[in-house]
Amino acid sequence: MPKLFVEGKRIVNCGDVIQGDTVRVNYTIRNEGDAPLVINGVGKSCNCTAATLSNKTVDVGGHTTLTVTVDTQNKIGLTYIDVILSANTEQQEHAFKLIMNCVKCQDQEEIR
Repeated sequence: MPKLFVEGKRIVNCGDVIQGDTVRVNYTIRNEGDAPLVINGVGKSCNCTAATLSNKTVDVGGHTTLTVTVDTQNKIGLTYIDVILSANTEQQEHAFKLIMNCVKCQDQEEIR
């Protein structure tokens, strides 16, 4: 059976983000099982979010990259973005979360 393993943390705190900026987080997902890993679907909590995979099928010992991109144009304040992968693993759903504080800024250089 395939076994999905995520390098690093599944919950990422992006800190303060200027409203309108694009936030991008990459997750490396490995198959540590003994059969090919097949990712059947990717769900997201917001239409402001794109979640893409470099490969939907991962051979034993192989890896894929999940890229989560968030458009913060219409976000303000504390924001949570959830992404759920469905896969052919014993636990069929795998959750990922991005946390950010979207702030308005007259002078965008104040935060950067």
